[in-house]
Amino acid sequence: MANIATRTAQKRIALIWYVGAGILFFIFILQSMLGKYGDDTELAWNWLLPAIMPTISLITAVLITELSSPDSGKMGDQFLYRMAIVSSIIYMGVLYLVVFLSPFIEGERSALEILQSSQLWIAPLQGVVAGILGAYFVKPKSELS
Repeated sequence: MANIATRTAQKRIALIWYVGAGILFFIFILQSMLGKYGDDTELAWNWLLPAIMPTISLITAVLITELSSPDSGKMGDQFLYRMAIVSSIIYMGVLYLVVFLSPFIEGERSALEILQSSQLWIAPLQGVVAGILGAYFVKPKSELS
C-alpha cells in the first residue's frame, strides 16, 4: 500500500479538526450570547470542550513539533491516514448532528439534556478516534512504513 507524506497528511487532518471545531465553537458562542442554555451555559460548554480540546491539543502539539523541525520527507501509512480522515469526519458529523438536531427533538427534554445524554455515544467514539489519531500522529513513522 502506498504511503503519504506525513506533513501533508497531518495538515489535512488538522484542517478537518480546526475548521470543524472552530465552527462548533462559534455556534456555541452565539448560542451562549443569545441565551439558548439560560443559566446553564457553563454546562453546555462542559459538553463541547471535552469533546474537542484533547484532540485539538494533541494535533497542535504534534504540528508545532513537526513544523519546527526540518522536513525529513517522512512517509506515513496510507491506510492509517485514511482511517484518521474518515473517523475524524464521522466524529465531527456526530457532534454537529447532536447540536443541530436538538431543536427538533427537544419536546420534554431541554437542549442541555440532549447534549448530556449524547455523551453515551460520543465518549466511546471519541476514544476510538483519539486512538487512531494518536497512532498516526505520535507513532514513529519508521514503524508505519
